[in-house]
Amino acid sequence: MGRRAGGAIPPLNLWDQPDGLRLVRIRGDASHESTDQWRQRASQVMQWISDGTLDVLIDRRYPLNDAAQAHRDLESQETVGKLLLIS
Repeated sequence: MGRRAGGAIPPLNLWDQPDGLRLVRIRGDASHESTDQWRQRASQVMQWISDGTLDVLIDRRYPLNDAAQAHRDLESQETVGKLLLIS
């Protein structure tokens, strides 16, 4: 099993889950989408952030030249929320 930012995902008994629960696995590469579809989806997410529909927790901001430290902090699994690299 691959590592996740929040640690290993424990086994899950699907029969113990409440009715109506939907489990979805998202692939990071989304190769089934065209570039235009990806841009449209990304635009929608940015709109949700802008209008407050989606609240994004930003934990830390780093200047671009501190990218190595940002990676170390992310790998430490002691961060909460997003880490931003600012150019």
